[in-house]
Amino acid sequence: KVAYKVTVVDNAGNPIAGAMVQMCLEACIPAVTNENGVAEFNLAEADYKVSFISAPEGFAVEEAYYFEAGATEMTITLEPAA
Repeated sequence: KVAYKVTVVDNAGNPIAGAMVQMCLEACIPAVTNENGVAEFNLAEADYKVSFISAPEGFAVEEAYYFEAGATEMTITLEPAA
């Protein structure tokens, strides 16, 4: 198993708590970001897709994010919703 870490921040670099993210391969595993904006997953090593189930009100999310080959950490910056 590999420890994967997804950090969600606003465009000022402040952590966003309470964002529901999921890591998907054949199935999706959900997690909620903590007060530091971090969601952690212990999964088999693979090329996972990360997407949002929900983000806090006022933020826009893209459809999907992908870990770069060999990476175990990702920081996603959410922009204010238009």
